[in-house]
Amino acid sequence: SDPSRVQNVTSLDLVGSGGDVLQVLSLQENEPLSEYFAVSPALPHSPFKFRIRGYDKASNAFQRVIPTMVQTATCRLQITTDLTTVRLVPGGSVDVAFSLYNAGEDGVFTILAEDDQGFVQSVSTNRLPLNAGVTGFAKINLTAPGSSSFGTTATVTLTARSSGAYNFVVFRITVSPPEQDYIPPTCEVVAMYGTCRDLDTSTCGSRTFTVTTAYRDQGYGLRTISPRAHNSNFTWALQDFQPGLTNRTVTANFTASCCHTNVEFVVSDLVGNYDVCRPDLYPPLPKLSVNTAIYVVIGLSVLLFLVLLVVLIVLFIRHRRRRKHKTQERYRDEVKNEGVVKALMKREKKPAAAAGRTDVVVRSSETRVKYQRVAMTTGTQGHHVEITAHREMRTVRT
Repeated sequence: SDPSRVQNVTSLDLVGSGGDVLQVLSLQENEPLSEYFAVSPALPHSPFKFRIRGYDKASNAFQRVIPTMVQTATCRLQITTDLTTVRLVPGGSVDVAFSLYNAGEDGVFTILAEDDQGFVQSVSTNRLPLNAGVTGFAKINLTAPGSSSFGTTATVTLTARSSGAYNFVVFRITVSPPEQDYIPPTCEVVAMYGTCRDLDTSTCGSRTFTVTTAYRDQGYGLRTISPRAHNSNFTWALQDFQPGLTNRTVTANFTASCCHTNVEFVVSDLVGNYDVCRPDLYPPLPKLSVNTAIYVVIGLSVLLFLVLLVVLIVLFIRHRRRRKHKTQERYRDEVKNEGVVKALMKREKKPAAAAGRTDVVVRSSETRVKYQRVAMTTGTQGHHVEITAHREMRTVRT
């Protein structure tokens, strides 16, 4: 039934095996937890069931019965040995002590111990007479065969029964190695093929991924290797594995759809140590290492230097051309305004230089040629001027 339809619960009845009501208990609500509880000063000695009664939100009465029969106990059985300190090794034996308290009438209790691995060898006493309010003590002897594997666990059930009382206790004991191995096996994701990045539920089915894992144990050996996935639609291939394998790497491949990426891999050893590894199917973008970053900075610096060098060379060449162009323009103006000879004589006033040749383009009003080319050679014997035109050449010596 739906708890949201319950208005309130009124009582808890203890009903006998024949249907008769043995006890009616009032229920109290623990509002912060939305729970009900009841207190009984003395429970019935005969077996009984629990029945609750109440009303739903439509004011209809209801009742529910828990079918399990409950039997109160007048004795208490308790393990007194600290099981965390007990070490049962292959071929070894241990004693587990227990106590029995009799809260009922005087009686003789029959003690029985059994387990699912055949480790129980004997009980120090099979019959324990106890008066009312008295506690008795005994112990169980357990022996593990020499062929027992590390990690083998025995579930032991201890019972105590008298004519008017019954109780039991369950405990577990595990076979351990002679020397304790606290180092767990290793589980490592060594490779991943395929990525599930940037996929949604409509496109995830079109892509798969494969994870390669490696397992190893340097202690008493591997016990189990298995994947844990929320979906069973996957491929699992475990290579060359057998329980007890030690100092040897075992690899496995797991393949599944990108729609089911929630997976982890569990490995355990023979003494109960284990390790878990999980693949990262959405790895971040790769980051540059320190060395790579240094190389990138150096490369960019060299490239920037080369660019600046090319720019400076281009600017220098343009500056040279601009100066030459201005020089030619100045000589054209001088030739046009003063004539060719005066322009050349004007240059003579400048400091002497090594013999050279300068070409300028001039316009001369003294000749019939529109465009002329004037060249002057300066030497120790004077100046030699050549005027070259399209139709004639004149030589002037000064």
